[in-house]
Order: sequence, then structure tokens, then C-alpha cells
Amino acid sequence: MLLKKLVDKGLISPPDWLPLNTQYLTMMGSVAYGVKGSASDVDLYGIVIPTKEVLFPHLSGEI
Repeated sequence: MLLKKLVDKGLISPPDWLPLNTQYLTMMGSVAYGVKGSASDVDLYGIVIPTKEVLFPHLSGEI
């Protein structure tokens, strides 16, 4: 999975639950349209369903 590779390389540091709960991930921008140059970045767009403890913090004793 792309997110796991980015975490393993130390390029991103998302919450622990995020890579496993990513439902959809795609590249956008110049990479997606095939017009990237040497200075282009990579834009990632995605959908994540957070864990119930993130959505309802009282379940993990936060509130």
C-alpha cells in the first residue's frame, strides 16, 4: 500500500489508525495528467473512515 511505503521511508507520519482505514487513495495533479516535470510534487487525495475512538472520544476515556 502506498501509505505504508511512505511511512516506512519516513516521508509521512500519520496517526497509527490511518493507513489501515484508508478506503480510497489516488494521485492527482500533474502526475495524474501525465504532465509532471522535474520539479513536480505528488498530490494524494483519499477517503478515510476513522476508528470509532477517534469519532467518539468518550469510548476511549478521553472525555
